Amino acid sequence: MLLQNKLKGNLRIYPYLEVFRSLIFYVPVWVAFELRYITFSQLTLLESIILGSQLLLELPTGALADLIGRRLSMFIGYLFKSVSLFIYAFASAFPQFLLSCILIGAGEALISGAQEAILYDNLKELDQEKDFSKVTSKLSLIFQCGLSAATLIGGIMNNIYFRLPMIAYGIALFISAIICLFLTEPSLDTEKFTARSYISKAKRGFKELFKNNYIKRVSWFYILVGFITWTNMVVFMTTFLVELGYSEFELGVVLSAIRIFNSLILFKILSVDRLFDRRKTYLFFPIILIIYFLPGIVLTKWLALPFIAGSMIASTARWVILGKYTNEEFSSENRATAISALSMLIGIFYVITVAISGPIIDYFGGVKYVYSLLGVLSAILVLPLGLNLANAQTTTSNKD
Repeated sequence: MLLQNKLKGNLRIYPYLEVFRSLIFYVPVWVAFELRYITFSQLTLLESIILGSQLLLELPTGALADLIGRRLSMFIGYLFKSVSLFIYAFASAFPQFLLSCILIGAGEALISGAQEAILYDNLKELDQEKDFSKVTSKLSLIFQCGLSAATLIGGIMNNIYFRLPMIAYGIALFISAIICLFLTEPSLDTEKFTARSYISKAKRGFKELFKNNYIKRVSWFYILVGFITWTNMVVFMTTFLVELGYSEFELGVVLSAIRIFNSLILFKILSVDRLFDRRKTYLFFPIILIIYFLPGIVLTKWLALPFIAGSMIASTARWVILGKYTNEEFSSENRATAISALSMLIGIFYVITVAISGPIIDYFGGVKYVYSLLGVLSAILVLPLGLNLANAQTTTSNKD
């Protein structure tokens, strides 16, 4: 009973964590900030290094989280990110940016699988795992509102002192680390930490993704959707808007408004039971990705806004809708490792895409061509797999 009460208390703590981790004040200014000191090619290289270091550490840190506890893994991860932001805030040369990026990647790896796994297992132990999408949509709404406010405030902070947005985010991340210490770990079948158990945990977590043909297809669907939406959110969206002529202040206002609108839309959709079942989910993602990425080459400054909004909806929905169905397929004792393995594979595709985007942008003369390329990849890779999975759901329903 005491553990149950503490786990219910976790659900009151998570919103505070979402608020502070959402205060990414540097969203509208990071491109201009980095271009003060480094070239655009170096900027894209650094973005590859962030995800490169993260993907190298995803599986080992996921296994570590399953062994030492997700709460401790999250605490260390947020501390790493906090330190990295203070280094980033005062960086003035490529090596300093490089150190910051490596620490950010390590911090993200420590957090990513652990944070999603502890929430799902928290709900599972309370017999509320069916509410995972609803809970994550509420948390996402909080995150997006916080991020929207931070994006708007970040543009104002930049006018006061151009390093202030990064410093403020570093402080917010430190507070996030402290909040993690107040979480209670759900009870799990734990193992004593040894080198052998660590390697075994990593192997079992990776095998979760491909333990049968159906789960293999679900995993690849999640990976493909994840790498397309995440690559856009992290690199291409902001650089595309800068290329279209948006100022730092305009970016703050526009992105804030879009994030709030998108969060309200998703929250409203997920409040309607069964509106997004598995079959509709597998059809939704390829359709929305094709619609909102493919027209990239013809978009203008203001015409781009609804397409940017659609691409952002797809990114958020990947966590709050699709994440529910992947989590259902993983065992609790290997969940953080499995989620980290998914993130690692997404990161591999991310690094490849960012690496080849530089020559594409240089040759064609614009980020908009990469945007359309993401739409082409969605049509070639995501759509066939989505149709296959949707058909499998229809077949199963008919048998039932």
